[in-house]
Amino acid sequence: TLDRSSAASDVYKRQEYKLPVISTNEGGIPDMVKDGENGLICEKQNPVSLADCIAKLLDDEELRVKMGSAGHEKFCREFTLDKFENRMRDILNQNLFSS
Repeated sequence: TLDRSSAASDVYKRQEYKLPVISTNEGGIPDMVKDGENGLICEKQNPVSLADCIAKLLDDEELRVKMGSAGHEKFCREFTLDKFENRMRDILNQNLFSS
């Protein structure tokens, strides 16, 4: 099985390259994938749900492109290395230098 950090990393990679995402709704995934906006959420351990999501994307090129673009925008807005460094700096400043 895939651990949660690997699953999150896979989502980031797909969003970076404008690919639509299919995932389950666990761990940090809901922060990255909004069902119907930048990807599809399927039920955990439910192959029929996964197959439905795959079929939906295979059958609709416009939806694939739309979700891929929305995921890429979210990646650029929230998950780049610069964004991560800025968030870490803010957290450290708040916790180390607050009175």
